[in-house]
Amino acid sequence: MIEYMLTLVGSKKDKTRITIAFTINATGTDRWKPLYIGHANKLRCFKRKTGEELGFFYLHNKAWMTSIFFEAYLRQFNGHIGRTRGQNVLLLIDNAPSHAFEHLTLSYVEVCPLPPNTTSKLQPLDAGIISSFKRHYRKHQLEHALNCIEATQHPYKVDQLTAMRWIQVAWNEIDQSVFVNCWNHTTLLSNCLQVPPLLAMDSAVTVQPRDEELTALIASLQLEKPMAIENFLDPVEETQVHAILTDEELLAAAQTQEEDEDQEEAEGVLPFIECFSKEEQAKACTIVMAVLEDREKIDSGEVMLMLRRLRQAQATIRDEIRVEKEMRAGQTLITSFFNK
Repeated sequence: MIEYMLTLVGSKKDKTRITIAFTINATGTDRWKPLYIGHANKLRCFKRKTGEELGFFYLHNKAWMTSIFFEAYLRQFNGHIGRTRGQNVLLLIDNAPSHAFEHLTLSYVEVCPLPPNTTSKLQPLDAGIISSFKRHYRKHQLEHALNCIEATQHPYKVDQLTAMRWIQVAWNEIDQSVFVNCWNHTTLLSNCLQVPPLLAMDSAVTVQPRDEELTALIASLQLEKPMAIENFLDPVEETQVHAILTDEELLAAAQTQEEDEDQEEAEGVLPFIECFSKEEQAKACTIVMAVLEDREKIDSGEVMLMLRRLRQAQATIRDEIRVEKEMRAGQTLITSFFNK
């Protein structure tokens, strides 16, 4: 288990941060859902729903991991292990100030902090897993920018919900062999695990984007002064993720929480999909299906699945359009009261 802080990139210096906690077993067969820690609870892009209602393990303060949040994480993970395995597991964690666990009694999890200053050598997630995740995530970010440019929308503003969805997809896209190789690299295990064959044919897994692929996407944006690929993958802002707050800081955080949430609400970025009417969304489904049928092998199982999901999405959108039209038709206009 390790935390990673992600910056949401905007046209100006963006203060929005998300801290993500990743957890994975040695064979790569149990990638537990990420823990997200954001700035605020009330976000425009959440559409009055909570993170949990949207399917995320989401907590909020100043996007820092705290001992209270770490306790919540451990309790959730303990429940997950109890439901899925029913046997004890050893959880390796960084020796970080916020990782307090000694007072907890966990039925299925034994927590083992790594020795100080050994994370870069012994933490499997630091041995290449986070690096792989970043490549998948940044590819989604670049493709989003290109999509926005084609749709004449702002290419660099990203709402937090969109970023959280990219994180989930990028986490699931990492090939199982990456996890196994990184665990083997740390030499923590007495016997090396057998590296499974590349699983990129899986519907969720994709081949890790190479420097050349990411550089080509950056070039497509036609930026005047593009940053080096290594700086794009590892921004200097993505560092501190832990915090031990004093009583004064806790009080200040509580007093400013409402202000931060109001600001998040006011400054919320319109989700990309909301830039298009439902009629345009239904038409877009038709276009995508036509492109797939023209360019891909129609008998491919993966293509057939994509087409089926597109048709289902299109049918849902058309139903929503029909219901909205019926509601408008049934509404009484205010002018009708004056015509009687």
